[in-house]
Amino acid sequence: EREKKERERERRSSMSVRSVNMDEDEWELSEVARASVREGLANSVRSLAELKGVKVPEEVALEKAKKVEEKAFTAAKVDSRTTTGRRPDDETLQIYARKAGRLVIQAVESIEQGEGAGDDNSAKDMLDLCDGNREFVTAEAARDLFSSILSIEDPSSQTVRKIRLSTKSFGVDAAEVAAEAFAACRNTLVDLDLSDVIAGRPEDEAMKALKCLCDSVECLKLKSLDLSDNALGEKGIVACSTALTSQKELESIAFRNIGCSVAACKAILNLLGCKETLRRIHLYNN
Repeated sequence: EREKKERERERRSSMSVRSVNMDEDEWELSEVARASVREGLANSVRSLAELKGVKVPEEVALEKAKKVEEKAFTAAKVDSRTTTGRRPDDETLQIYARKAGRLVIQAVESIEQGEGAGDDNSAKDMLDLCDGNREFVTAEAARDLFSSILSIEDPSSQTVRKIRLSTKSFGVDAAEVAAEAFAACRNTLVDLDLSDVIAGRPEDEAMKALKCLCDSVECLKLKSLDLSDNALGEKGIVACSTALTSQKELESIAFRNIGCSVAACKAILNLLGCKETLRRIHLYNN
């Protein structure tokens, strides 16, 4: 009887472990399914653009569809995870479809405005990634976002003076790509906005990504740096230390809404290497 109860306990324990593992599995779509979605999105891009009187080449529509599907898939994958496990697959599919639909409309609007035939990020002196879409940025997506900078081989041909990353959440891999972009325009970049770039990340990953971004600032000569809307606290300030100590010519720095305690304020004071040139420091909403 005792052995029977022991086997029953082991069976229940085994079922519990399997259940937890199933909850931890990530939501996925097969490559065949995603390819089919991309094809459908490309047709939608062409059809909607034609309704607006714009003829879109098939290869351009396919490229737009690939970017749309990748962003929608990443957003759905992030939203598939909840604090208690995983959403039902049909809910996640609806999120995926809605996100793709919104992005298709945006893609067609950009084509209508004359941006469809070439690069989406034809930035000259500014690269602004804050387009109203919150998303977790993968390394591949980051290369796409920074393509206008990374595609230029000659550093003397760079013209970007300001980069804004707000509302894009960077993991370590994506932060490393961003670091490449910063280094590529080190001779021209003077204004860097790193506000709201780690939202939704686990603390350990967020601090590592933030450190990667801030370490890469060392090669720059910035006039303005914005680190607002990141849950920093004293630990986050320490992660940003290279950016604070290496910039000797900063005129403006912002730490709005970062959970800045007295200890964090003291850390900022001790780390700032631009006390002679600094004209503005924003600390409100802490």
